[in-house]
Amino acid sequence: MRPSGPRQATLGCGGHQGKPRRPRRGVRIIEHRRKTPGWGNRGADQVLLTVEGLGKSIGSRSLFMNLTFTVEAGQSLAIVGPSGSGKSTLLSIIAGFTDPSSGELRFDGSRGHIEWAPQASPLLSRRTALDNVMLPTLIRGADPGAARMHASKTLDDLGLGAFAHTPVYRLSGGERQRVGVARAVVSRPRMLLADEPTASLDPYSRTAVIQTLRRCTQEGTAVIIATHDPIVAEQCDTRLDLQLDMP
Repeated sequence: MRPSGPRQATLGCGGHQGKPRRPRRGVRIIEHRRKTPGWGNRGADQVLLTVEGLGKSIGSRSLFMNLTFTVEAGQSLAIVGPSGSGKSTLLSIIAGFTDPSSGELRFDGSRGHIEWAPQASPLLSRRTALDNVMLPTLIRGADPGAARMHASKTLDDLGLGAFAHTPVYRLSGGERQRVGVARAVVSRPRMLLADEPTASLDPYSRTAVIQTLRRCTQEGTAVIIATHDPIVAEQCDTRLDLQLDMP
């Protein structure tokens, strides 16, 4: 997705010509392309994900419609907007957990190369933080020694080195949240989906998460983040603003 100057598209609210009318409740989607480089390492211009005409409705309510964009290797994309605008739903559609109502998603490769960091990661509470973070690489057949070393380094990067051998149920909510991020990034996926990865974190922990996600893009991972955090959104290469028009 090469920058071509700021662009705004209003989708999902219905167009209108003639006299002004009161806005209907719906979702306005704005795509804003940064003029300055963000985190990413996008020299290869390899498109990993193409989204065309994507729409999602729940009952009579339309979350978004006709959403079109691409995501390249090493690109960071922030999905922002108020609660209820469809941020988490869009991530879930990309991950394959939720079906869209319309449109198409095309991947360069398969969804098997995508890692997902939800707001509440389903960790193994009786196992240690290190065990949880090692799991994705062990499933992929990594050498146990190498998996342990890489998982330990990832926990250190996120300020969790001292808790590597602590069972997850003894960790605080913020510590468990960072373990979830560590487990998602440890296998160096081609694409990472992160749902509010800095929510409720203290400034130190938030910085550690931001730096970890930045390193992912520098290594070529495409990172898509649903966030309310303006600091995170501002540093991303591209933003999708999902804004709810009130009646």
